[in-house]
Amino acid sequence: MPWADPYPGGGFRGGYRDSAGAKKYVKDLDGKTVRYETRKKAKAAANEKEVDARRKAAAPSEVPMEATTKWGVWWDHLAKGRNSTDTDTAATEGYIVEGYLRPKWGDVPLRNLVQSGQTLGARG
Repeated sequence: MPWADPYPGGGFRGGYRDSAGAKKYVKDLDGKTVRYETRKKAKAAANEKEVDARRKAAAPSEVPMEATTKWGVWWDHLAKGRNSTDTDTAATEGYIVEGYLRPKWGDVPLRNLVQSGQTLGARG
């Protein structure tokens, strides 16, 4: 849920949380926090940034993926970048993915998967 923090000299800055739950503030292209005249404008801008942040899944890629991307599609994208396909390791990895991981997690959206140490999200 977005919020607006007042500046001492007047104006507000819009705050939100990204998809990982970290606090962020609306910034311009130079990386400076944007100052808004009204609380309403600051919250509206923060809301827009928050929605955008939740639509993007955290992925180590130049192209951000939607959080609704299925695990199987993500894996296929990741596996394309691999250059060793004729090794025993690649064969074992393929066996594990196709035999165990893809049947269970292939249709699960990335947003339903959480960090290690926690139970993986519900299917669907």
